[in-house]
Amino acid sequence: AEAFKTRLNLSWSNWGFGLETLADSAARLARAGISFIELHGNHYGPDLGYKPRETLTILGDRGIAVAGVCGMFALDNDPSSNRPIHRQAAVDYLRRETAFTEAVGGGYLLVVPGAVGRPRAYDGSEFDRSVETLRLAADFFIEHRVKAAVEPIRAAEVSLIHTVSEAKRYIAAVDRPGVKHINGDVY
Repeated sequence: AEAFKTRLNLSWSNWGFGLETLADSAARLARAGISFIELHGNHYGPDLGYKPRETLTILGDRGIAVAGVCGMFALDNDPSSNRPIHRQAAVDYLRRETAFTEAVGGGYLLVVPGAVGRPRAYDGSEFDRSVETLRLAADFFIEHRVKAAVEPIRAAEVSLIHTVSEAKRYIAAVDRPGVKHINGDVY
């Protein structure tokens, strides 16, 4: 009975809300009684994405706190890419998102080892390239006190890391203190 006294703190990820403003999303979530949000990791470049002070004001006005940030990994910032410029973009993206996550009080940043929407592997070296890329960014998580939450995703959407056991193997291969958590996708 003691285990059931504390209820779950649910958050809602707003990355799928399309072009809806954060203010509109926050108002809708507050009406639904949701007091935590997982923000869309929309810092695709230094000039893009939510601004920390504005974000905190909008959410604070509705009594909503940031649980974490949903990292967005596509072809242009694919940690497992066979194109070094895309891997560098992934490192730069992680640098921006970890700083933002800390600034808004989020506890975690979702990390996908390869591009979402690319279910076919480039080659047999994706895993190793992705591990190498995340190692380059691993200290950002420590520096900004943000948990890297590796997310396994179904095979129809990504080319690698589909299960929790594969995520554990990936985390072990990265082997850095800043990368130790898993976000279970219950699709």
